[in-house]
Amino acid sequence: MNYKAILLLSAIPGSALFVLMGQQSTPSAVFTSDQAEAGRIAYENTCGKCHTPRLLGRNGDPGELPPISSLSQAYQKFIGPRGWVPPLAGPAFMSRWGSKTAAQLIARFKETIP
Repeated sequence: MNYKAILLLSAIPGSALFVLMGQQSTPSAVFTSDQAEAGRIAYENTCGKCHTPRLLGRNGDPGELPPISSLSQAYQKFIGPRGWVPPLAGPAFMSRWGSKTAAQLIARFKETIP
């Protein structure tokens, strides 16, 4: 085998290993557990009342939790008689909002949520 070919074949994996070892590791978590818990509580006390704790929205089906009847009159009026609220996660959400920015989503919240 040609000396240059052997050198090239050994240099490529060695270079890749060197690059991988030089990369900075990513942090294991973006939020602390306390921050995540605070976010969960804030969501459940606001958005989660309409969009449900699982972020899947409402279809107006019987048995959805929390029951619409348990919400304040203002929430019930906002949800309306259909009982439908769009999801904040999953394929339907991603098809509508996946290409948009967080700022666009927040602007939409501000214009539609009382």
